[in-house]
Amino acid sequence: MEYRRAGQEDTASFVENRIESVSSIRDVEGLEGFRAATRRYIEEHIEQDDLIVYIAGRLMDRIGIIAG
Repeated sequence: MEYRRAGQEDTASFVENRIESVSSIRDVEGLEGFRAATRRYIEEHIEQDDLIVYIAGRLMDRIGIIAG
């Protein structure tokens, strides 16, 4: 399995993964606002040391996202 640190090109996938994850545990009021705020945060921080995101996968199929 290969993994790599996520970059700006992964923002859309990470946003949708986060929306899916949060929505699976609770209702999200103002979903579009939450999506926009999440996108802004990720775009600003994904290549910084305060948001570390790795994408793991087999060949070209992404199978997981780890963020910390």
